[in-house]
Amino acid sequence: MNNKKKRIFDIIQIGYVGDVASRTFDIAITAAIIINLFIAIFDTFEQSIPYQPVLDVIEWITVIGFTIEYILRVWTAEYLYPNKCTGIARIKYIFSGSGIVDFLSFLPNYLPVFFPAGAVAFRMFRVIRILRIFRVNSYYDALNVITEVIRRKRDQILSSVFIIVMLIIASSLCMYSLEHEAQPEVFKNVIMLIDNHVKCGIEIDISSYEKPMRFRLVRPGSNWYTAGRTVECILEDMRSITFKIITPENKYYDEVVDISEIPFREGKTTRVSVSVSFVDSDRCNITIKDLGFGEFVKSSGKVISKELVLRS
Repeated sequence: MNNKKKRIFDIIQIGYVGDVASRTFDIAITAAIIINLFIAIFDTFEQSIPYQPVLDVIEWITVIGFTIEYILRVWTAEYLYPNKCTGIARIKYIFSGSGIVDFLSFLPNYLPVFFPAGAVAFRMFRVIRILRIFRVNSYYDALNVITEVIRRKRDQILSSVFIIVMLIIASSLCMYSLEHEAQPEVFKNVIMLIDNHVKCGIEIDISSYEKPMRFRLVRPGSNWYTAGRTVECILEDMRSITFKIITPENKYYDEVVDISEIPFREGKTTRVSVSVSFVDSDRCNITIKDLGFGEFVKSSGKVISKELVLRS
């Protein structure tokens, strides 16, 4: 039993060139870390939505792999700390820097199962698994000698750049997780705005149960060819409709559409449809049509159209 346990310890440690099983394990863990990093970034793009079920399965497979690896490392910790008894060795590993990173790399995936209300916050902590990629760098002995390579400027610079890039990606994913829901027009993804996406949002002011509110017609970041929308509303005595345009910098400007040709009717019977359809990512058509009011009031047939060029 002890021989098998020691062999498992050797396999899950950084392998030697001649140890095929250990090197295979290193490659598998490295691939799992890189796949998780790719999924974390790709998940911030709308293009990932059709592939979400597949991405979720792949992610869970790698997370289960991380979980098994962590359990094995705890189980074989006595060989990592040969001068400690089994219990102390396991505690020492669990509270070590690498042990904490290993634990946090899979824990956030399980927490939403038990605490659904905190799913968004827990998702942010999943970014911690990016720290595991530093192990990939340690396989090539770059990080381990970073304080001793003053004479080897090239290796030092490459290692420093690697750390900076990883930290930038980690901080970007954290900000995306925290701010995307609140400011989707600003934190649309962690890379850049995509050409076929609508860069500006469109909103109008309405009254619901006599309470003023802002209604969003177009969400920034939507694909322009699916971003169109039609709503119906009852007009008060108004001669124009003001559309609030939200820029990627989260600033607003107004576009006013004159509707004086649509006859106003008393008793809240002026019912219109407001449609937004896009020509491309920067241009849309606003169409306002008099609908009448059922059998009581016939439509005048008036249709107001205006093309808007969105200034992003």
